Amino acid sequence: MKLLPVPKKLIFDDGYFTFNRECAIVIDKNLNISELDPLFTLADKLEDIIGFRPTITRTDKGIKNPIYIRLIPGNNKEAYNCEIFKNKIILTGHGSAGIFYAMQTLLQIIRQSERKIPCLKIEDAPDYKVRGLYFDIARGKIPALDELYKMVDRLASYKVNQFQLYIEYTFAFRQHPDIWGGADPITAEEIIKLNEYCKKNHIELVPSLSTFGHFGMPIKSKRKEHLNEMDIKASEGNFSWWERVGGYTLDVSNHESIQLVEEMIDELAPLFSTKIFNICCDETWDLGEGKNKALAEKFGKGKLYCDFVNKIAKIVNKHNMIPMIWGDVILHHPELIEELPKDAIVLNYDTQNCSSPKFKNANVCFYTCVQLSVQDKWWPDIDTAIKNILQLLKEGYEYGAIGYLSNEWGDAGHINFHTNALFATILGSSLSWNVDSYNAENIEQFGKNFSFLEFGDTTGKTASVIHEISKNQIISWKDINFWIDHFIPQDWREKTTNAPDSLVNIPDTKQVFDAWDNMKILYEKLADIAAEAKPVDLLVYKEMLLGARGVSLMLEISLLLKRAAGLAVPESELTFYGTADRIRLFETDFQKLWHKRNRPSEYYRIKLALMKVAKLLEEFSE
Repeated sequence: MKLLPVPKKLIFDDGYFTFNRECAIVIDKNLNISELDPLFTLADKLEDIIGFRPTITRTDKGIKNPIYIRLIPGNNKEAYNCEIFKNKIILTGHGSAGIFYAMQTLLQIIRQSERKIPCLKIEDAPDYKVRGLYFDIARGKIPALDELYKMVDRLASYKVNQFQLYIEYTFAFRQHPDIWGGADPITAEEIIKLNEYCKKNHIELVPSLSTFGHFGMPIKSKRKEHLNEMDIKASEGNFSWWERVGGYTLDVSNHESIQLVEEMIDELAPLFSTKIFNICCDETWDLGEGKNKALAEKFGKGKLYCDFVNKIAKIVNKHNMIPMIWGDVILHHPELIEELPKDAIVLNYDTQNCSSPKFKNANVCFYTCVQLSVQDKWWPDIDTAIKNILQLLKEGYEYGAIGYLSNEWGDAGHINFHTNALFATILGSSLSWNVDSYNAENIEQFGKNFSFLEFGDTTGKTASVIHEISKNQIISWKDINFWIDHFIPQDWREKTTNAPDSLVNIPDTKQVFDAWDNMKILYEKLADIAAEAKPVDLLVYKEMLLGARGVSLMLEISLLLKRAAGLAVPESELTFYGTADRIRLFETDFQKLWHKRNRPSEYYRIKLALMKVAKLLEEFSE
């Protein structure tokens, strides 16, 4: 049985339950009307799967094959039982969320067996109280509202119960159009609608707003550049993906900084029904390096940081919400952890050190967070994502983390399709429900279950091809952007292997050529699987195939630059003009798929970057 997440207890029995015209959904009298929306959805989905829509009623009189929906109050509102007998099905929840999750499990069972499903008993409950996805809408890509609804449906089907949208400037602030102009931002009305849709699916929609660091785009406004810690004319610089994430921290000693933050929070907070507001406050790299250098030398950067965070927290508290912050900065000043707001929830995404004990020992509530390794890539780094998910979820659970977030960041234009991040997203959500369900030894089984449930691939091979493509992505979109971006400082070029000359020297030519050669085979394998699979979402394989083309193109570019540098490159059909034209054709296909799910947002920046790469390649042929 392919179930995600894997239930805590599953026992099979003899026989089958058969769906027929005499089936009906029988709900308890103590279920109130507000809890019935998911039941109507269940009836609709059953109709799609088995060909007819069961009646919903409150009595089993005259019904031979009832599906009972029962509420038995308990301490864990998300716990549920699913019992399938030859002549009835009983779904029991300890709360309305438990009933909802029992229905999600039943739907996964039906997808595999359709009319005849095996008799079994499931007892299940989550390990992590909060299981969420953190999705970046601040780096150039904002899904259309209907697409956000689809994302919620998918998350709910895997028992995810929190969804955060990361905003730096991409909300239509009424008081500050100079912040978001040209970004095609999400609106207040859309957030209100999305919030209600999430509630119906037992998902908490949480706002996440940059309020300290990562203030690059707002500070590029002429009206606000004076609020920058660094004394520079940010409004006069050309756009750079790396510049906007490389600094721009608010000036903590300017009262206008906290005033601006308050105005932004005051607009955003009332749109959400949650009691949590993520104020971010991460990567404040410039703090104390510019206008506040003397204060930092006198009191310490950590003190400046905590004082400003506490001011922001008071604004959040004014809305009867508690602050959530990223934990990276405070880990550099562990002696000041107790200076954080007393009610704060800390997001711990430290992948190098066992940081969880530091927060536990300080009696700080914290989430475990894992990057999905998708940022600035056409394809995720699956090995890194798996390693971090397996390690950090168990570590967080051991030290009492109250929640888990999968982080889908979108650096460099958020070019990665969400489809390509689903393997890691769903692995993380599955393990946050049942931390003992998968490990390094049985991860292959997860891949088979994932391939079927998410992509309708009965061969179970999609996951293995996803993994192999990842292994061959040794040149990424980030590498290419380090080649063409005007901003990259000299010290970055000297300290990182992602400097432009890495396209020539690192990795070696044979490794790049072999990866490029392998991608031809892997693309065909994925195309063959796509031809036979029956996904519910008809765009997923198109997006994966296009992502694979992106991986191949980055390798091509590296090979050609090695050739231009005078290195020996194996014979191939590659030419500068040919690859330049493939980039143009790729961009044409990419923009079509982009606009099927996303509003225009800042796609034009990706288009300009790809066209610049094509033009630069052609200059080598002159």
